[in-house]
Amino acid sequence: RGYGALCDLRVEVAATVHGGGGGEIRTTVDKAIDASDEALVADPAMVAAHRAKTRAYTLWIDYQLGHGMDPSETLTLAEGTAKRAIELDPRKADAYAELGEVYHYQSVNAWIHGQDPFSFIDASIKASSQAVRMEPGAAEMLSTLGGKWSSKGAYQMESGQDPRESFRRAIEYLMGATSRDP
Repeated sequence: RGYGALCDLRVEVAATVHGGGGGEIRTTVDKAIDASDEALVADPAMVAAHRAKTRAYTLWIDYQLGHGMDPSETLTLAEGTAKRAIELDPRKADAYAELGEVYHYQSVNAWIHGQDPFSFIDASIKASSQAVRMEPGAAEMLSTLGGKWSSKGAYQMESGQDPRESFRRAIEYLMGATSRDP
């Protein structure tokens, strides 16, 4: 299958996550992962396939977290896949953005289980910041980074820490995103 088919499966996964049941989501995620794996057999260095596979994992993680399931195994797979994409081509901003998403979900999972989320949210901010440095005009990446800072502020607030600097940064990045793509 070509990259176009891989993209189509990613879209199908996104649509299913927002409208389907768990079995449908799992089947669609598996299809996206299988398509990525087929592409990686043909070309193990295909960064786009690693990124698509990471995205499929993060969609499944989102579902798992939202439905009280343990995403630990999927988080490990997603992190390894995202890091491999960066290892293969450290010039791809999207690869850093995907890694930032994985770390963000790790922070959420830690928080849900009463563990310290800060090392994960800081890693998420670091990876997302790298993506923004690489594509400073990308509104979506600025918005995503703003969301990471907002999450950190929420964790700080819930932990009795001062969240003002985190929220200030969140607003800064979110305003930057809206000025580029109102």
